[in-house]
Amino acid sequence: MDITQHIIKRDGVRLYATLYEPDGDTVAAVLICPPLLEERKAANRALVETADNLCTDGFRVLRFDYSGCGDSTGEFDSFTMQDWLADVASAYDFLKQGSLDTPAGIAGLRLGASLAALRVAAERDCDFTVLWEPILDGSAYIQQELRRSLTKEMATFGKNRRSRTDLIEDLENGKPIDLDGYSLSPTLYTNLCALDLARVDMGPKPALVLNITHRDTLAAPLVRLEETWKPNIAFDAVQLQPFWNLVGYIDPSPAIEKTRTWLTTTLGE
Repeated sequence: MDITQHIIKRDGVRLYATLYEPDGDTVAAVLICPPLLEERKAANRALVETADNLCTDGFRVLRFDYSGCGDSTGEFDSFTMQDWLADVASAYDFLKQGSLDTPAGIAGLRLGASLAALRVAAERDCDFTVLWEPILDGSAYIQQELRRSLTKEMATFGKNRRSRTDLIEDLENGKPIDLDGYSLSPTLYTNLCALDLARVDMGPKPALVLNITHRDTLAAPLVRLEETWKPNIAFDAVQLQPFWNLVGYIDPSPAIEKTRTWLTTTLGE
């Protein structure tokens, strides 16, 4: 495979991207949308391995950093969900420019999966979609992130300087808060609180929703989502630790293999 770095320009922002080109014929192209906040760092190696494996299967793969994240330009607190959706659109357009004669789709992890779903629902220009452990409820996600941040602060300093209620009150009063070194803006907080994936219409193209869990069955929220979404969307569970929340290496191959099998079957139909 051939791996090259690229800069994608969007409205004054420079998005850093890595393109994986297969050695043989290209069977399809896929954009990988990473998670955000601390989950992005922890998940990076797993997403690199995913890109490597898919490229070996003949996929042209693009990974990228959102505005204000990683090696892309800008400050994190200057951007919103709408900006990151625009990033996804620009990265997907860049990928498709070199893949005009092959199927193309989007894959994502956690909030990246939610952004992928929102893109698919808005534009209907993807031939397939893969969502790994998507964020279904943005308000619950923020509560979890605040809880995790306060737990980390307690472990580090032996106390919490402020409560979760205090932090939410600041956000609702228009004040940014620190979330593990990221400045969370009131606008982004409002964006996330409005996220409800059950209300998203994914359209007619095939999609895989992968629940990464310690169980061998779907979590209850995904069972409810499966009942809401259309039959063309497959749901599956894979027993794997939540590598996006853990320090150290967690082998993501069970999730990768489930995805490879589904893509091979879906694109071969």
